[in-house]
Amino acid sequence: MGGDGGVIAAKREYMQSCGDVFGMKGGMAKTALNRTETAELRTKVCAISNEVLREPVAACELGYLYNKDVLISGLLNRDLNPAFNHIRGLKDIVECKLTPNPSFEKEDRAFDGPEPARFMCPVTLQEMNGSHAFVVLMSTGWVMSEKATKEVGIAGLQEEYGPFTEDDIVGLAPTDEERETRTRQLITKREKARLAKKSSKKSARREKTAASAKAGATKSSSSPPSAGAGVIGEQPSKPSASTGDEAQEDAAGGESKKGKKRRRALEKEAASAAAVAANGASAGPNSARLAGAAAEAVKKNKEASKVYASLFGKKDVSNEHLFIATAGHRYNLG
Repeated sequence: MGGDGGVIAAKREYMQSCGDVFGMKGGMAKTALNRTETAELRTKVCAISNEVLREPVAACELGYLYNKDVLISGLLNRDLNPAFNHIRGLKDIVECKLTPNPSFEKEDRAFDGPEPARFMCPVTLQEMNGSHAFVVLMSTGWVMSEKATKEVGIAGLQEEYGPFTEDDIVGLAPTDEERETRTRQLITKREKARLAKKSSKKSARREKTAASAKAGATKSSSSPPSAGAGVIGEQPSKPSASTGDEAQEDAAGGESKKGKKRRRALEKEAASAAAVAANGASAGPNSARLAGAAAEAVKKNKEASKVYASLFGKKDVSNEHLFIATAGHRYNLG
C-alpha cells in the first residue's frame, strides 16, 4: 500500500482517531461540523427566501434573520410559512444595525482561504460567520458578538448601543433545540404581557368609574335644594331677578316666555299706577298719595328688572311721562 505507515485498512479502529475534533470522535465531529455550517448559513441567508442577506435586514424574537422586504411582502400577502407564525407584524421584528466587514469589500483579498463574512462585530471585530455567537439587541437593533456583551458588559455598552436590558438580548442563528426552547419562552412572555394589559385596562375602567361616581356625588352635594326640601313650613327662597330667565335673555339677546310674562305683569302694574296719577290733581291728597306710591313701585321694579328699567330709563319721571311711556310713546311733554 505504501505511505500509510503500515496500517491495515481493514482494522478500522486505527482510523477513528482521524475524526477527532477537540476530543470528539467520528459522528460527534460530523455533528459539530453540521452545526457550524448551519450557523454560517443562518447568518448569511434570509430565513424565508434563502437568498443572500442584503440590507435592510430584520431579526425576530427567535433570532432568525430576514431580508426585510421579503418579510414585509409575506406579511402583506399573508403567505408566510407556518414556521414563522410567531411574527404577527412589524412590532415583532427589529431592523438590524449591521457593521460591514472591510475585508469583505477588498478586491485584492486572497481567494485561497474561506470567504470573509459580510458583517462583523463593531466592538470585538469578530466576523459574523457562524463560528462566533452573535446577538441582536431587540430594543435598538444593534448586532454584535456575544463576547462583547460579556466582556464589555451591558452597562459599558449602554452609551453607544443602548438603551437595552438583558431581556432585549437575543442570540442569532439558533439551533433546532434552541428554537423549541425560545418558542416556549416567547409564548409564556406574550401570555404574561396579555394578562398584564388586560389587568391594566380593568384598573383603568375601575378608576374611571370611581372618578365619575365621585364627581356625581360632589355635584349633587353642591347643587341647591329643591322646593319643599327645606324646613317644614318654611317658604322656599325665590331666585333673584338678575338670574334665571333674565340672565338667559341678556345672553341670548331676546326674551324667554317667562320673561315676557313678567314684563307684561310689570307693564300692567305700571299702567295702573300711571292712570291713577293722571286722574289726579283733582282727587286731592289721596290722589297725591297714590301717585307717590306708583312712583315708588316704578323705582322698585326698575331696580329688580332690567327689562322694566329699559321701559322707564329716564331719571325725570313725571306723572305725564309715566302715562305716556306706559302707552308706548316715550317722549317728554316739555
